[in-house]
Amino acid sequence: MIDDIGYDTFFKDCDEVFKDFLAGYGFEDIGGDEEDYEKFYKSKFWILEINMLCNFPHIGVCRIFKSTREEHIKGSILEKILQINFSESSKIYNKHLKLNTFKTYKGEMMYVREKLEKFYKPILTGEFTYEDYKKFETLEEK
Repeated sequence: MIDDIGYDTFFKDCDEVFKDFLAGYGFEDIGGDEEDYEKFYKSKFWILEINMLCNFPHIGVCRIFKSTREEHIKGSILEKILQINFSESSKIYNKHLKLNTFKTYKGEMMYVREKLEKFYKPILTGEFTYEDYKKFETLEEK
């Protein structure tokens, strides 16, 4: 798969961009699969997956939160819970667009990291847990 994309520094770039940042929130590097462009970090509360192929056929960096038991969550529900402001999110996107950070995959990682820091702190700190998410999800389904 790496040869198809021509990107062979995925793990190195993930470590440079995310490892120390996430360690500050108690996340540990738990490995991944470089050929599938997956890197995982785990805290007491969450698993964070950095992935390049989650929007295939579009190739780009994305983040996926899962419970520590690897139960998937719906991004749309998570965004409602965290009350992510579209205008503020757009400002970050436009800033990175002007800086040309999207020209490289490592630049895309920097964009993802800034969004994590700005909008996802309650998840990173463990203030918001998977159990909290399940309660909200149940209300959304009613």
